[in-house]
Amino acid sequence: MSTTTQRCVSGLLWILLMLPLLGSAAEIDKATFPKRFVQPMLVSELGIGEDRVAALGPAQMSDLLEARAVLGDFFKNLEDPKGSVKRYVTTEFAKATPTRLATRKALVADETTILEVAVFDFQLLAGGKSLELSYYVVVMAEGALAVSEGKADLTKVEVLWRISKITAGT
Repeated sequence: MSTTTQRCVSGLLWILLMLPLLGSAAEIDKATFPKRFVQPMLVSELGIGEDRVAALGPAQMSDLLEARAVLGDFFKNLEDPKGSVKRYVTTEFAKATPTRLATRKALVADETTILEVAVFDFQLLAGGKSLELSYYVVVMAEGALAVSEGKADLTKVEVLWRISKITAGT
């Protein structure tokens, strides 16, 4: 093969290899870019320990995941001006803080935006009828990011998990 042919083949291979990269820049969707750009990037994970996971049965793992989802939905609805937290809390909790704004005021400072919530520990209580989740929230307060830890006690009401008590230092 001549030198000219080798250069042509090399050039074509280079173009073929670069096409996917060139095309990906044009394929970025302007509607999803802002969310994708600021989405948190997981660097490392907080583990709960292999021995603790091994001790959990399928029903307990399911309960913990369901309770985690309730906590996340609670915070999403707490942040949403049109949201309602009543479906995520016990009747007693709802009586103590009857509105979303009252609940929010008890947990979060004014002019604070809840950005993220993550669970990092748990305790199973009362023979599986209740549990405690340790969590942290990332908030934006007065132009600065802050992280705060809290605990949420959840009780199984019929078949659904409900928050019966929650503390946060936001």
